[in-house]
Amino acid sequence: SQALGQLAATMAAGFSVQQFIQAAAQAEQLAAGFKAVSGDAKEAAAQMDFVRRMAGAAGVDVVAAGQAFLGLAASTKGTAVEGKMAADVFEAVTVSMAKAGKSSAETQNALLALSQMASKGVVSMEELRQQLGDALPGVLPLLAKELGLTNTELNKLVEPGQHAARDAIHTIAT
Repeated sequence: SQALGQLAATMAAGFSVQQFIQAAAQAEQLAAGFKAVSGDAKEAAAQMDFVRRMAGAAGVDVVAAGQAFLGLAASTKGTAVEGKMAADVFEAVTVSMAKAGKSSAETQNALLALSQMASKGVVSMEELRQQLGDALPGVLPLLAKELGLTNTELNKLVEPGQHAARDAIHTIAT
């Protein structure tokens, strides 16, 4: 009985060490990604701190949040959404998803949809309805309202790919 208890304690410690090493490696990968995207070590550190604060406030996984923000930062680099607007979108979506009781994976999916919109420069119906709409229910009527459109008008605008991603992302950020 005592030997079994010691074995269990040893195994638990081994798993904890392995998890710690894995978390440290993931943090290093994120830091390297932020440095590559920003081109500056101080900016990369500031982005990592921002992600940690947002993940903590929203109660989501830091690594998943970091990967989502890294994807958003990379896809918005060189666009009108780069920088503060991307951070504002990340914060708005992360906090909204947490308030709605959504998981880290669902939050990551919503941010992936926004990243894809930003990288293409226009909003497609697939990203808007299927990805963002599924991840963040109620976003379509909210977006239409904030843009001063009806749902039908928003659909007509987005269908042919005429709506700039910058406008949609800015609306979501505010």
